[in-house]
Amino acid sequence: MIANTPLTVICMESGRLSLVTARAVNGSVRVSRAVVESDRAPVGATSRTLAERLRDLGVGRGRVVLAIPRSAAVFKVFPVPEGINDAGERLSMVSLQLSRLLPMAPDEAAIDSVVVGDAGERHAIAAGTSTEPIEAARAAVQACGGKFTGAELRCAGIAALAPTDTNGPVLIIAPGAVTAEIVIADAGLPVFARSVDAQAGAGSQEQSETDRTAARLAVEAKRTLMGARAAGLTRESTTVVVLGDPDPAGPIADACELELGLPIFPSPTAIEWPEGTPPEARTRLAPLAGVVARRSAALDAIDFVHPHLAPDTGARRRQLVLLGVFALVTLIGGAMLARGKHLGGLEARRDRLEQARDDATAEVATYKARDARITHAELWAAADQDWVAHTAFVSTSVAATPGTSLGELRANSDTGFEFESGPAVYPGTWTEQTETTIRVEGVAADAPSTRALRRRFLDDQRFHVLTQGPDSGARFTFDLVAVRRDVVEEPE
Repeated sequence: MIANTPLTVICMESGRLSLVTARAVNGSVRVSRAVVESDRAPVGATSRTLAERLRDLGVGRGRVVLAIPRSAAVFKVFPVPEGINDAGERLSMVSLQLSRLLPMAPDEAAIDSVVVGDAGERHAIAAGTSTEPIEAARAAVQACGGKFTGAELRCAGIAALAPTDTNGPVLIIAPGAVTAEIVIADAGLPVFARSVDAQAGAGSQEQSETDRTAARLAVEAKRTLMGARAAGLTRESTTVVVLGDPDPAGPIADACELELGLPIFPSPTAIEWPEGTPPEARTRLAPLAGVVARRSAALDAIDFVHPHLAPDTGARRRQLVLLGVFALVTLIGGAMLARGKHLGGLEARRDRLEQARDDATAEVATYKARDARITHAELWAAADQDWVAHTAFVSTSVAATPGTSLGELRANSDTGFEFESGPAVYPGTWTEQTETTIRVEGVAADAPSTRALRRRFLDDQRFHVLTQGPDSGARFTFDLVAVRRDVVEEPE
């Protein structure tokens, strides 16, 4: 047994909380915290009240194990037939037989078992208990910040305190406040266990309460030994150990020696208690210190949190399959990673090119907008009329027509621009439309002279001639309308 990290063992019995925090150091158990709450109100069944009590006692971070009294569990020993060699078949057999004895539904029970004995004399030691206190303890420990590492029978700690240099099984009596446990241990493993009322007495009423309790425990120890022998779990030679200090355990040892006729030995495992721990508390808490010793020595035991499972015959095959899958995933993942890296580089280049394209497009759009405004201004500035030529044409036409004379000449021009987009919107086609109107008023000698002048204007084909007012022959009013449409295509 070597030094290890501290372990806290808690036990709930009839609502009373007991706990020790200890560590195994070179063959002994060094206890740093010892609590027996026999004088306080019972703890409720909820995890919240248990967590509050644990916090009050200073239980925080660290490993915590729940020790379950024998009275709270069904303990049974089954012979294992020679034909059952598979652990799965054994567990099924144990679960089926034990479920008949449990006071709760199978899905509300925690069951575990271990096998002892040689070939031909194998026995399955099984136990079952309710999962409710286990889950409450787990939640309470986690609420305190601790790590819940197991739930086992308290008698496993009792068996771990048995001497190992004996010729056969050891009968151990562990007095308690509510129940006393009588355990038969072989190689540190409890192979038979019973729980009796710690307050029940036997013998003469004239004896003291201590002597009567000791006498009752001695009788129950004898019954336990007889039951174990009948089950084929013990041999004739048996060592008897009574746990606890001589003061509370001495009368029990004397009564057992008298009743069984066997010598009584002390526990070989030294337990170092905190200074000031009362002898009665040391006696009641010794099984919890034994749980620390059992775990330090790596002795096998029933554990309801980590039950013994059947060996997984397909584990090797699954491991190889998983290894192959892992290699395949690694190969594919590596290829996908390289491909993703390459795609990432291409996407980054694409983003840069798209940004450059957008910037160039914005610059071209700015240029085209400026070019359109400049082109429009240039076209508007270039739009002009040859008014001298128009005036000369009208004057020459009137002078060449006999009987007509020019009275008034007015002219105006209206120029507009239209734009038709090209394949890429711009550049496109500009269309310049100019409408020129020249009003000619004058006097004619007669109607034929007026018609002759009108015909002369029409023969020029540059103007549409609109007659304004009545054609009386004395006066004439003509509107010479000319429409010019020029198309200008912008070079790309």
